Amino acid sequence: MLCMEDLKEWAKIYVKHKDIMKKEIVSINNTDTGFNVKYKDRDCEFIIVPELKEGDIKGLSDDKNRVLVLLNSKKNLDFIIKKWNTLKVLKNLAIYFVNPASSSDKVWILRPYVHNSICDNSSLATGLKSIFGGVEEVR
Repeated sequence: MLCMEDLKEWAKIYVKHKDIMKKEIVSINNTDTGFNVKYKDRDCEFIIVPELKEGDIKGLSDDKNRVLVLLNSKKNLDFIIKKWNTLKVLKNLAIYFVNPASSSDKVWILRPYVHNSICDNSSLATGLKSIFGGVEEVR
């Protein structure tokens, strides 16, 4: 299984690659929990958490842009579904489910606030599991 440092390096490369055309990244600085990206018009904190636990989401607030970078595991997906009511109110949160070793897509991105506004709660789990299946599961 990937460790935090491997996932962090993959995420940095991914973020840089996404910025190839726009060239909006000013700097990337390491932190204890991941890294911060300073764009021309905003800052974003990337928090690397291979396997989510209760304490990982307790301090999340909407005071800044944040991205949780997780392994694409059933355990992480189940945790997100369980904590949906806490996460769906955070307008500035994105969650990257990642499997760098996947033979197809490597990442799928969830923005709970946006997803909640277009999704029916009764089909939440089914919909997320469907998206989850687009990237090979990390076991």
